[in-house]
Amino acid sequence: LGWQERVTLHYRVVPLEEESSTCLLSQSNLTSSSSSKTSQTPAASSSVLNFLCLERAHRHFEETWKSHQRALARAEAAQDNEDQHPRSISEIRRANTSASAGQDSDGGPGERTIAPTSIRRLSPVENSAAYAVLVCSWKSEDGMNEGQHHIRGLPIRPTKESNGCPIVVTGEHPSLVSNNFALGPATVPLTVTLRNRLIKHPVDFEFTLERASDFDIS
Repeated sequence: LGWQERVTLHYRVVPLEEESSTCLLSQSNLTSSSSSKTSQTPAASSSVLNFLCLERAHRHFEETWKSHQRALARAEAAQDNEDQHPRSISEIRRANTSASAGQDSDGGPGERTIAPTSIRRLSPVENSAAYAVLVCSWKSEDGMNEGQHHIRGLPIRPTKESNGCPIVVTGEHPSLVSNNFALGPATVPLTVTLRNRLIKHPVDFEFTLERASDFDIS
């Protein structure tokens, strides 16, 4: 790209036919010499997400630290009130419940053994089908400057019902067809795919195809 030039890319995010047990990285190079095909590789084999994992760990640390400071302030205020009059049983239970909730904010015992800067923390298994991470890496022509822009937690599939249509309809067909119409009509294969974007809910639907006078659907 030249000075003040910009480019817009449009992507269609399609869920995998078979769920993968590992985090996959889909890469598409924006260069004149590269093809437009998207390659998929295990995310752990690439260094593209290293900075993103560090940023997520840092933000989680900041949020945990601020939450801890708020808990200390509440405990100090509760201690001042306790000096004035004894606490009731319900107040003690609420304090114990909030303390235990703060300790379990980073998951159960199994989750705590996962490294804070790991890819599993960046893309948890329970959210991998609903959210994606978008990374745009760039480099100058002389290779002296490089960097990246990224978006974490980009919603791609709803986890609950909404007013929007949860079904996505896509069609696949050849972009170029050559045919001698003197010998007969052209036959073009068309594959129509309907996908339910809702993760946890099935959807009832009715699919109809309207015939056109100048097309023969068989």
